[in-house]
Amino acid sequence: MEHYKVSLPRILPNNERETELIKIFLDNPDEVNKLWFKSSIPYLAWDKFAIKYQRNYFSLSKEFKDVTAEEAWFLLGIKRGIGGQSTLLKDTKDRNFRWSKIPSYEKDLHDFDMQLGGNQMAGKLASEKIKRERFLRQSLIEEAIASSQLEGAATTRERAKKMLTENSKPRSHDEWMIHNNYQTIRKIEQEAQNYPLSREVLLDLHILMTKNAIDEDKMGRWRVDEDEIVVKREIGGEEQIAHVPPPEKVLQKELDRLIAFANDEEENQHFLHPIVKAIMLHFWFGYLHPFCDGNGRLARSLFYWYLLKHGYWLMSYVPISTVIKKSPIQYADAYCYSEQYSNDLTYFLDYNFRKLRQALDLFNSHVDRVKEKSKEIDNIIPDRDLNDRQKQVMHHLLGKVEDELTARKHADFHEVSWLTASQDLKGLADRGYLDSEKRGREVYYNASEKLRSFLND
Repeated sequence: MEHYKVSLPRILPNNERETELIKIFLDNPDEVNKLWFKSSIPYLAWDKFAIKYQRNYFSLSKEFKDVTAEEAWFLLGIKRGIGGQSTLLKDTKDRNFRWSKIPSYEKDLHDFDMQLGGNQMAGKLASEKIKRERFLRQSLIEEAIASSQLEGAATTRERAKKMLTENSKPRSHDEWMIHNNYQTIRKIEQEAQNYPLSREVLLDLHILMTKNAIDEDKMGRWRVDEDEIVVKREIGGEEQIAHVPPPEKVLQKELDRLIAFANDEEENQHFLHPIVKAIMLHFWFGYLHPFCDGNGRLARSLFYWYLLKHGYWLMSYVPISTVIKKSPIQYADAYCYSEQYSNDLTYFLDYNFRKLRQALDLFNSHVDRVKEKSKEIDNIIPDRDLNDRQKQVMHHLLGKVEDELTARKHADFHEVSWLTASQDLKGLADRGYLDSEKRGREVYYNASEKLRSFLND
């Protein structure tokens, strides 16, 4: 099978021309800075850089009129190399990955700090605890579905969401992937503050992530060379090898370094912003590919784990995989670019920065819509003494009037006892908002004409 190769310049400057280009580099620092800055938002790969350069996107001075796109790429490589910072991540040849701190990242990181870990978002979720928990549950469900679909889980979002909200048993391999992913990130969300990362924790998470979804002999064990694991991607209808994980000897050595990195054991030597470090952890785990399957889902879960552990509490509510799922080719490219463009991890960081911004924008819009919808529904419901779970039932059925509820489903979703759930639904039925019908041992509730009339009004 052919190996996937990123696009690179076909013509490189010879030694004599390199000397001339270095002189241009030294004599025109402002123009080189302009080239670097404008090629960093977003962080351009060669093919996109060449198109922009040929269209005079960078608006460089006359000193560059005879500089070709390939030669400008050479100059950009020098600038990126000078501004790059080495990381603890190493490739199979023991060479360190590096990254560049783009000026725009300062504002991004400040915004992320304020929204994901500060008080800026607290007002949006300052309603009753039950509403925050509903947001949390729904967000974790969306993350579990999207992250699994990224890895090939072939089931509809509607079916997967129904399975998770109703806590029903998975019926296929793909549904087990989603179910396990939800249980894993739920465990991480609930216990993120309680344990450091370790080999044992990773093995336990892998078992939880892959139960009934892969062969038992591959669960909870490290990948070995005999497994012959490679990462594939489809290009033009043909599968190509995008990444060959390190040999098991390298894996076992680097795994301990990754765990130390995740536990901040190197923090006294070199500070990294937690969001930058979480993204690096995401890449490093994917690069090492420690297991036969489930590596992508676990890599994204560790991204959540690290940020939750460091006080970025809102990450529980922001399903970033939902945004990544809309650009899977760019996601795969971010891995390949970082590996094949001289270990430049900035490509992966830049992609994740952009997706995190998009996820936050979507979250803000979603919260505003839900709050507005809730306000409208509260205005048409005459009863003011309903509890929050009962109000959510009313909101849900006004949006999906044909749905049916049972005490068991209601209890599972809100994580209350069956008795409490039954009292909630019976109370709504007594007020005339729900009709009930007993079928076997279960009582089914649906929207009454009285509740439907509110929708018509």
